Amino acid sequence: MPIQTRIDRLAMSPMMSKMAPRMTTPNLQVKRSAGCGRATVVCPAARRACLRPPTDLTVTGGDRTVTGDPRGLLHPGNGLPRAGLRPYGVKVANGHVERTGVSPTPEETYDAAVTAAVPALAAGLGVLFAAFAALHLLMLDGTPRLVMAATSGAAALLLGAFAFAVHRRRLPDQLGHPATSAMVLLSVGCSVLHLVLVDQPRQTTNVMLVIVGAGAVLLSLRWLAATLYLAWGAWGVGAFLVGTAPQWPHYVVGMCSATLLSLVVNHLRRANVRELATARAAAESAAVRDHLTGLANRRGLAMVGGQMVEQARRQGDAVHCIFVYIDGLKRVNDALGHAVGDEVIVAVAEALRAATRATDVVARWGGDEFCVVGPGAGMAPLELERRVRDGVVLTDDVPAEVWPVRVSAGGAMLAPWDSGTLETLLGKADQEMYLRRSLRKEAGGLPQRRTVDTPPSAGTPPATAD
Repeated sequence: MPIQTRIDRLAMSPMMSKMAPRMTTPNLQVKRSAGCGRATVVCPAARRACLRPPTDLTVTGGDRTVTGDPRGLLHPGNGLPRAGLRPYGVKVANGHVERTGVSPTPEETYDAAVTAAVPALAAGLGVLFAAFAALHLLMLDGTPRLVMAATSGAAALLLGAFAFAVHRRRLPDQLGHPATSAMVLLSVGCSVLHLVLVDQPRQTTNVMLVIVGAGAVLLSLRWLAATLYLAWGAWGVGAFLVGTAPQWPHYVVGMCSATLLSLVVNHLRRANVRELATARAAAESAAVRDHLTGLANRRGLAMVGGQMVEQARRQGDAVHCIFVYIDGLKRVNDALGHAVGDEVIVAVAEALRAATRATDVVARWGGDEFCVVGPGAGMAPLELERRVRDGVVLTDDVPAEVWPVRVSAGGAMLAPWDSGTLETLLGKADQEMYLRRSLRKEAGGLPQRRTVDTPPSAGTPPATAD
């Protein structure tokens, strides 16, 4: 019987009654009832999607058939055990919605690592320049003393202020390499200035140290190459201003060795960052994945499902949920062992993954329960049960009398205008699944799997689909 969803509390004012005949949208049609000022909103899509369980739920199993109102099964006196039903309040593992995204690229990983080190690097260089300012006052004389002390002091103040600023407010990842390169070039500039003022080629060692350090703090090869190029240019200008000296060939070899060492340090540092990123990604994946089936766990479902509900509500779409229960898994564990029981769980998980759409999220809710959440009305729970039964492939021979490949499914849907949350949707689907299981127990069991070698005996009614 087609179902019309009516929203009867839509502003029953006379103005709304006059506007009702003209208010028509692709999804909602507002109609005016004859003889009264009452407006009714009819959703044509609701005629194709069942938002609630049907009025009469019929379950056939064995040689009995039970028909009844599922809402009446929630009250005592219906002959069903109350313990078989669970309330709507199913709690998800993580109540709030977390942001998820695609895995970062290597360059994004390097940018994040460099940006995270910017405050400490700026503070360390600021302290180092402050110490150099004091040493220049004590060890230099004349113009070099005044210029280098003033330059080092100004650099220390600038780096200290920058370190304080980025400590209070994190620098964007895309600015991490430019900021680090600027600090490296500032150090190179001060070293070259010292080289020119004291007119001593041995001050090249300061530039060499900065070049080696650049390989550790600049992870991007592009930024490292540009910084080394500018450092070599600044040192070349300084050497030209100092003039010829017999020590220059020695320091040219030293600069080449420092550059090579910088590249080696950079390679090791990049490999270390990649390993840490891979380990972190594996840990994050393990936190939201079930280790046995590879499906999402409760935490993963809470993360993705919450975002799915919010996005569907913004787009005016519905969200469906289907709970699937493996009937008789305890009998498999007791008769054949937990290893075979785990194989049954994995087989059902693979069948669910193959039976659902790519946009659906399949999660393992518990030991013998699975949950499917996806956009739209979704398929009927009975259809999903049939697909799972047909799609289960077991490597070990599990006798039909132990587990005849049977599952129970119950579904629910959250319409765009409903005020429910992911928790509400999960609770309704979970309760619907337990209602079906209770009805099947009352009917005398679930439909059994019929094998090719064992035809049904005389007098036995044929097994019907769930």
